[in-house]
Amino acid sequence: MAAPQNYHIRLARGLKANLPSQGELGEPFFCTDTGELFVGQGQGLPLIQMVAGPTDSFVFVQSGATATWVIPHNLDGSPAIVVQDSTGTEVFVEKHFDSPNQATLYFANAESGQATCII
Repeated sequence: MAAPQNYHIRLARGLKANLPSQGELGEPFFCTDTGELFVGQGQGLPLIQMVAGPTDSFVFVQSGATATWVIPHNLDGSPAIVVQDSTGTEVFVEKHFDSPNQATLYFANAESGQATCII
C-alpha cells in the first residue's frame, strides 16, 4: 500500500474589506483578518456566511522587519496561521510550534506584517 500523501487546499482569501460581493456557486472565501468563511451562491446572488462552532484567534503584529517572528498566541494548541507582509500580501513561511501557546515563524528575508492565529 502506498504511503498517504498530504494535499493543500487553497481558498480564495484576504481581508474582509476586500471580499467580493458575490461568487460562483459553492466558491469559498476565507477572511484572514476575522476568520469568517463565506460561500458563493452563483447567479449574481450575494455571498452567504458559514457559521461554525466557536473559534479563538490571536493577531500578532510584527512592526519591525525581522527574519524570525516569535508568536505568544496562548491558544493552547497548534493554530492555523495566516501570515501577511506589511502590504497585506499573504506569505508562506516555515512554522514551528514551540509549545501549545507559542509558535515561531522563519522567513527567507526580514519581513514586517501580521500573523493571524486561528484555532
